[in-house]
Amino acid sequence: MSTGRLKYIILLLTRKCIFQCSHCEIFSSPDVSDTFNTTSLRKFFQKIRNSGVTDVIISGGEPFLYFPLLRFAVQEASNNGIKPTVWTSGYWMANVQMFELSIKYLAESGLKRIILSSDDFHHNRSVSESQKFLREKIKSYNVELGISSHDTPDGSTKTVKNGALPLKGIAFVRGRGAYQKYSGCEYYSANELSNCPHQKLTAPEYVYADSTGNIMPCPGITYGNIYKSSLESILSDENITSNQFINILTLGDFDKAARMVDIDPNEKRFYDHCHCCYTIRNAMRLSGMLQFPESYYSGLDTTEPVK
Repeated sequence: MSTGRLKYIILLLTRKCIFQCSHCEIFSSPDVSDTFNTTSLRKFFQKIRNSGVTDVIISGGEPFLYFPLLRFAVQEASNNGIKPTVWTSGYWMANVQMFELSIKYLAESGLKRIILSSDDFHHNRSVSESQKFLREKIKSYNVELGISSHDTPDGSTKTVKNGALPLKGIAFVRGRGAYQKYSGCEYYSANELSNCPHQKLTAPEYVYADSTGNIMPCPGITYGNIYKSSLESILSDENITSNQFINILTLGDFDKAARMVDIDPNEKRFYDHCHCCYTIRNAMRLSGMLQFPESYYSGLDTTEPVK
């Protein structure tokens, strides 16, 4: 493929966070410190400048923990003709003045949109109730406001087979979420789950980028490294079709992949596609069958997703 299908890149500025959410797909916590620096950020944006990518979402972890670096990232994106969005928990919003001052500084650096997480994971559902007020406050800075709200896959949620939505919906059952137990959910077997429903892995509409340069369709699965190759080469048909794990998922369904790691494809043990995929690739990682970016898995405090 060309990068023309790619709509945006989610740049994981840091995995450090004040929270250690049970659903976090990149194992963010106060104890991890994987973070871009000014040199790697400048090189990253130079590498994607002429790739056709028009938008970047600067996320984490919590990007506001490194505010000078966050401001630098916003400015670098803007200087390279890429529209920057920042995704944050909003923990830093101590008062109206702090909110306006932070938006002012980022807007001066080129910020076009800010997404605030507002749910029980981040202990701040009240943010969504104040969105009209917040939207009015940032209007003068020409910055858009988005609200992200996710729920746990339990309670009245009987099935999460179709997965989450980008800004609102049910949290993905992958990453740290794959190690949790959820009540009231329907279980599926590997042979009932087809290929990834969230995007076409051979022609992704978005990718993640971490501080070591991994370009990933999903955190923990890498297409290649941006510091070793161009984005066009990483997302070329030739490179993607040579990726062993992508081939496993696209050339055969999850049941075939399950058999490779001795998981019964008929056992109803998975909450959704993400839970199935994560469990299978984690087993492959631990067995050495396939290589995955270890930087992503460094936050693991256990090695076996729930069954």
